[in-house]
Amino acid sequence: MIGFIIAIATTVGGVWFIRKRPAMAEYGSAIVALGVILNYLCAYFSGPYYGLLTDLAGFLLLVSVTAAAYILALRFETRIVAIVTLVGGAALPLVMGHVDGSPLFYLGYLLVLAGAMLHLSQFIRWQPLAWASMIVSAAMVEYSITNADALILTIENTEFFALIAIIHGFFYLFGYYGLKGLRTVSEVTKTHLMMVAANILFYLLVSQQLVESSGLLGSIYLLNVLPWLALFMWPAKVFTGLLDRDGIRGIQALALLNAGLLGGVGILILSSPALMGIIWCLEALMLIYLGGRFRFTSVRIEGYIALLLSLLTMASQVVSWVSDAVVAPPQILALTLDMDGGSGWVNLIAITLVIYGTVTLLTKQGDHLAERERSLLTLLDNLFSACLSLSFLLTIGVFWPETLWSFAVVPMFYLVWRAQSRGLVVTELLGLAHFVLLVVPMMISAGLVGNFHFSEQSIYGQFARIEAFFCLWLTAEFYKRFCHQSANLAFTEHLRKLFYCLIPVFFLSSVLRQYSNYLPLALWFSSTIALLLYYRLQFTVLKIELQVLVIVASIMSIASCWLAEFENWQGYAAQALMVGAWFYLFIGWFGQALRRKPSGSPRRQQLHFSLKPLFTLAVYYFSAVIFILLYGITANPVFSLLMVLIYFTGLFSYRPVMFPIRSNLRLLKGLMFSLLALITLFHVSLTLSIFSIDTPALMIGFQNGIAVACVAWLVYGASPQHLAVWRKGIDVIIGAWILNLFAIAAYVSVLSLLFSTMLGPIVSFSLVVHATLILFQTIQPKFKKLIWLSVALYGVSALKILLWDMDDFSLVQKIVVFMLIGICMLAAAFKFQKIMIKNDSASAQLE
Repeated sequence: MIGFIIAIATTVGGVWFIRKRPAMAEYGSAIVALGVILNYLCAYFSGPYYGLLTDLAGFLLLVSVTAAAYILALRFETRIVAIVTLVGGAALPLVMGHVDGSPLFYLGYLLVLAGAMLHLSQFIRWQPLAWASMIVSAAMVEYSITNADALILTIENTEFFALIAIIHGFFYLFGYYGLKGLRTVSEVTKTHLMMVAANILFYLLVSQQLVESSGLLGSIYLLNVLPWLALFMWPAKVFTGLLDRDGIRGIQALALLNAGLLGGVGILILSSPALMGIIWCLEALMLIYLGGRFRFTSVRIEGYIALLLSLLTMASQVVSWVSDAVVAPPQILALTLDMDGGSGWVNLIAITLVIYGTVTLLTKQGDHLAERERSLLTLLDNLFSACLSLSFLLTIGVFWPETLWSFAVVPMFYLVWRAQSRGLVVTELLGLAHFVLLVVPMMISAGLVGNFHFSEQSIYGQFARIEAFFCLWLTAEFYKRFCHQSANLAFTEHLRKLFYCLIPVFFLSSVLRQYSNYLPLALWFSSTIALLLYYRLQFTVLKIELQVLVIVASIMSIASCWLAEFENWQGYAAQALMVGAWFYLFIGWFGQALRRKPSGSPRRQQLHFSLKPLFTLAVYYFSAVIFILLYGITANPVFSLLMVLIYFTGLFSYRPVMFPIRSNLRLLKGLMFSLLALITLFHVSLTLSIFSIDTPALMIGFQNGIAVACVAWLVYGASPQHLAVWRKGIDVIIGAWILNLFAIAAYVSVLSLLFSTMLGPIVSFSLVVHATLILFQTIQPKFKKLIWLSVALYGVSALKILLWDMDDFSLVQKIVVFMLIGICMLAAAFKFQKIMIKNDSASAQLE
């Protein structure tokens, strides 16, 4: 503590002396430097030497002294303090002894210190400080690497990549400083050349100590060529000051020097059979550049041939690398970064970079390219897109094989954007084709578990399914925002529609498999989602899906009631039936089903016309609801059918309800006749004792009579809806014939229950009365052809009396029957003639 107090007091005294005596600033700087040295000594003795502080605390104390010394040197622009700060700060490994066993933490600190010293050298305008910083940094980096005890330099060790990054930090830091001075000179001096050469020599030596793999080392060197080439092409982008022409040429010269040295060393290291394609591609790029620069067509052709050979050679390495990595599911590909073996990944990256370089060269030389070369440029541009995507995905596959397929959406959207910006049709199609890659993990997962059930798939299969689902919408949205001029815009809109169509049904398979009792309710829930989506988006395909879902939900609800009643199904059948009824009531209210012309916003009006088929379906669904509910309560099918028939009859009597079914009136008429036929069949079968139900036979007959009356109102009604049903004269005649025949069966069955004796003459008399009533109906022109039915009934009754009834009658019964029939026929003839005369007189007066 006393030592620190003395050291700090010395430093403060020096600062005070500089401020009080500016003329003797150098002397004050020496006192400050002495104070800094004393602080370094105190920190050393309190930390590593005597161990009064922990290793970390001692290290932080030394770093703090260095930071304070740097601030003093920067504040007072003193050179001696700067040198003390550099030496004291860089000497940490010498005094600490690498207590952590790794140089990683110290080298990161040293990189920051070197950057600070370079900045300080420019600030105080003292270049020897930069030289000293480079020399000290190189020495301490070498010392740290060679004296580290636990340094394992392998690719699997994360410390390896951190050390490589720090070494590159030193290389580019000193390189930037060495080139930055050219902004104010007109040519490259020996000083700049020596600094650049020393810097690259330092980088080559240290990197070779760290990297044992020749393949990886050569690849690193070649990758480092790219920044220097970028500096050569765009020097003003990096050094954003005022550069004269000679200064730019000087920077470009030194940039080419770095690029050439790194490229040459990298090629020499990579000179192996597996990496010869990379060497050939560099030669090809050089030939293409020179041929274009000096307009030598033959040289360019030679470059294209070399490029083709290099691409084929590297492609064979990539194919071999991928084929050797093929394994059994679920991994499919077990890719590795085997730099010394097949070098497939390196060749793949090289192919991508070479094609990009070729495209860039040909684009810059576009003014004097031949037509075939322009076609080649387009081909290479599309090929670059494919290689770029492949490089990205296989690199992902090296580190995380299971997610290789899921990351396909990243190059997909990039390639689509690139295709639009450069007018590449093939690239755009290739980008869209990436969507198919999402199917791979789904199929792999399904193959392993034996089904496509979402809950049983692997996490990668589930994620891929969700990703593919949302990508349907995302692709369309991407096109809408960024590619609205694309020819595939309409196709992506179909993908958007498919996305919205899948929303209502995506959960139905799980419901069917795990919760089948809720399936009818789930179908109505899906229908509701489809209704909301259609109302919001107004897509035609959503309208079709809505109609299909409602139809399926209606059928399923009705079928589930059958299963619950006769197959002992335990599902929610009745609940689904009533939910369907409420659904139809809601769409009827929301869609204004009872209006001929809907009101409200255009969206509401459009919804009305889209839901019209469902309004019609609702009429028949409510009939099924009525039948099922009444049958469930009474267990009487005839009564339930009669209520449905009365329901249909009520539809005809209330005109606003007719709007949803005004185009289906003939179907409704057919249903009413069918219901009458069923009720009559039940009645007749019960009368003949074919089967029995709990309801008395006379009650069934009464219900049959009501059914006949309902259909008779349909046949003989004169309202506009009745006229709309009977469009042709022959239709009403056929309907009347069928009605009368069912009526005969109905009252004959009732009479057979009421009269056990004299049934024959009573039936005959009833037929005569029936024929007489029909005869009077023929007075109306539209029923004129019913005369044949009347005659037929008269004939049948007469034959029945003569052939069958006469044998069972006594003489008195025969006389009475004939008298009654005769009186009925005479009265009918008199009344009929009287009406006909009245009608003829009225017609004559009108004329």
